Parts: sequence; structure tokens; C-alpha cells
Amino acid sequence: MLRLISPPLLGALMGGGLGYFNQCTTGACPLTSSWWTGAIFGGLAGLTLALAIAPPAGSTRRHPPERNPGDRG
Repeated sequence: MLRLISPPLLGALMGGGLGYFNQCTTGACPLTSSWWTGAIFGGLAGLTLALAIAPPAGSTRRHPPERNPGDRG
């Protein structure tokens, strides 16, 4: 569960920081026009990354694949 929650939070913190410290003076920049839009975009990017690298539901990737008796190696 932490693997799914931490990337969006980290992305929101980074996006919010980028929007706060690197504000666009005209307001035309969607990522840096304000800190909260940067946080929203960063959180969505983190969520997308977390879902892309998360193992599929029901996956049992803890054990290495079994080897056939006839295999060499």
C-alpha cells in the first residue's frame, strides 16, 4: 500500500515546491502558475508512475520460477 501512496505524495510535494519557488509571473504556465496546480500535476504524475510500475493484482513474484529437471544451468 505504501508503494502506491508514496509516489503521488512525493510528486505533489515536488510539484508544489516547483510551483511555489518558480512561479510564472504571467499565470499562463499551467505547472508553475501557483503551488497547488503544481502539486496536482505532480501528484497525478506520481500516481501514474506508481500504477505503471506496480505489480499486477494477485501476482506472486516472491519466488523464483521453478526449473524443470531436464534444464541445465
